Amino acid sequence: MEPVALDPRVAAGTRRQLEAWRAALDAGAQRLGWKIGFNPPAVMERLGIGAPVVGHLTTASAVVDGGEHSLAGTTSARVEPEVAIQVGGQAAADGWRVAALAPSLEVVDVDRPPSDLEDIVATNIYHRAVVLGQAGAPDRGRRGEGVLPSLGGQGVLSVDGEAVHRFDLAATATDPRETIDVVARTLAACGGSLRVGDWIIAGSLTEQVEVAPGDSVALELGSLGSVAVRLSA
Repeated sequence: MEPVALDPRVAAGTRRQLEAWRAALDAGAQRLGWKIGFNPPAVMERLGIGAPVVGHLTTASAVVDGGEHSLAGTTSARVEPEVAIQVGGQAAADGWRVAALAPSLEVVDVDRPPSDLEDIVATNIYHRAVVLGQAGAPDRGRRGEGVLPSLGGQGVLSVDGEAVHRFDLAATATDPRETIDVVARTLAACGGSLRVGDWIIAGSLTEQVEVAPGDSVALELGSLGSVAVRLSA
């Protein structure tokens, strides 16, 4: 696998971010995986980048499904519905494999515009928290081939029981293998590396939803299942 030629702002920001990530691991956080940011084509065009950017996930920001996350200190808290991808083994012929898929929610704090792209990437692309739903692992067919749950059906993002976004998952989700490839190549270009077992949240499936303390957010993703989080002050 050849590293990608990254935008200089993205490359510099990712290297700085990986330094902070390594410091967090040294301080006791555990590796969880990665995140995709600025994935909508219109956003990439506005920022002048040819691919989404990559952030990191650790256990320091992980919230259990149905658990609570405090919005203390946030300026503009928002939630993003996402597909989470668990990285499987690497096959020489066709790249990384997908081990499992799950619904996920990311809480972000959009505290400034992305005009300083390097610094936004360096500070982990607005990340506050991640919630992973129950993973759907491949079913084994008669030939021993893994068949993942379908990225199809209707997705519903709700706040306090009221649907705020309904969407066709097949039309909005990115091919998981493409997402893994973007992350693997970005990390390789910046001195990092992907590992089997890493989770990747693959970028928002809808527009971000503004949230406030007291809100309860739930995501249903067709055959992938559901995930929820409560937000407190």
